[in-house]
Amino acid sequence: MSEKNDCATSQEAAFWNDEGGKMWTSNMEDTHKLLAPLSEQLLGRAAATMGETVLDVGCGGGPTTIKLAEQVGDSGKVVGIDISEMILAMAKRQSGIPTHLSFKLCNAASADLGIGVYDLIFSRFGIMFFEDPKAAFKNLRKALKADGRLVAMCWRTPPENPWIARSVAAAAEILSPGEPANFSVKKEKPDPRAPGPFAFADPDWVREILEASGFSNVNLEPLDMKMPMGKMSDAVAYMMGMGSAAAEIASAAEEQRAAIAAAIRDAFTEYDTDDGVMGPCATWIISARG
Repeated sequence: MSEKNDCATSQEAAFWNDEGGKMWTSNMEDTHKLLAPLSEQLLGRAAATMGETVLDVGCGGGPTTIKLAEQVGDSGKVVGIDISEMILAMAKRQSGIPTHLSFKLCNAASADLGIGVYDLIFSRFGIMFFEDPKAAFKNLRKALKADGRLVAMCWRTPPENPWIARSVAAAAEILSPGEPANFSVKKEKPDPRAPGPFAFADPDWVREILEASGFSNVNLEPLDMKMPMGKMSDAVAYMMGMGSAAAEIASAAEEQRAAIAAAIRDAFTEYDTDDGVMGPCATWIISARG
């Protein structure tokens, strides 16, 4: 099966190669800045060293992949994989990509990633979108060396991440009054374990997935930080253009869009500081051994 066809079989890949990919690429620069403090923490925990072979799952525009390549040096190797062709194209257009780094279009859940290849499997917010997470992590485990390690980051619960949750709730209340906010790509009633940003919020579920997939020494470390979202107008614009409700917001009537912007602004008021909007965020740093 070709890489492109492998991706095409996934509902998530279809989203990230269309609506989701357009949303992400339009907001990529701001997203990289927003996530930079979290990336720094995760890269520190992963502690890639010279000569290691690393797989960056859901690498997106490649900022973490580039950093990993710097850490392993010319004697190492880094492969960044993603299911979105349009997002990966932007990663490939970066200048100064070293020869020991490559970007590959494939579905980590089902692609042939090799057997016992990688010292480190790394992912910053790329693992919560697997449609069959246990099968996906079995595939990743197979690609990991016997003494290799997994280090990944995912969001905790929506209430612990009000910078996301309040924005989605504000849009939902105006666009679909009385209906629950949906953080999943899917449009039906949300399932907390459905593919989406909060699919791995439950630590017991994460441990179950990883242990069932053959990983050991599973650990989830909570990390709480403040997201630097810029001045209020930038923070509101970003949240209106990024996330599960972005397409609906973009196609909404002008008065609805204005009401959503006002609601998000009100929700962010308590996070507004002299340094701009600092949104409270809560993540898990997941670590496991092969």
